[in-house]
Amino acid sequence: KTSRKKLLIVRVKAFEERVLNGRLTARLWRSFTIWGAGRDGRQFMAALSPEGRERVVAMCDVDEKKVGKTYFNHRSAGSPHVPIIHYTQVKGPV
Repeated sequence: KTSRKKLLIVRVKAFEERVLNGRLTARLWRSFTIWGAGRDGRQFMAALSPEGRERVVAMCDVDEKKVGKTYFNHRSAGSPHVPIIHYTQVKGPV
C-alpha cells in the first residue's frame, strides 16, 4: 500500500519535471493557480520545490469562507503569501 504522502511527492515531482520544467511546456507555465485551498491544495503547495512555489500566483476554491484569505505555510521557510480567489477569477493555467 502506498501512503498518501508518498503518492503526493511522486505526483508533484512528475508535475514539476514534465510540466513546469518540460521543454515544451515550461514557457506556458511560468505562473499557475492551484485548484483547491483545502487539505490537498495546501499539501500540493507544500510539496512543491521552492522554485515551483514561486510560480504559484493564487489558489482557487469554491468555498466562500476561504475566498479572500491568504495562504501561507508557516512551516516552510520562504513560503510565499498566496491569495485564495474564487474559481471564476482564475486566469490559467490551473
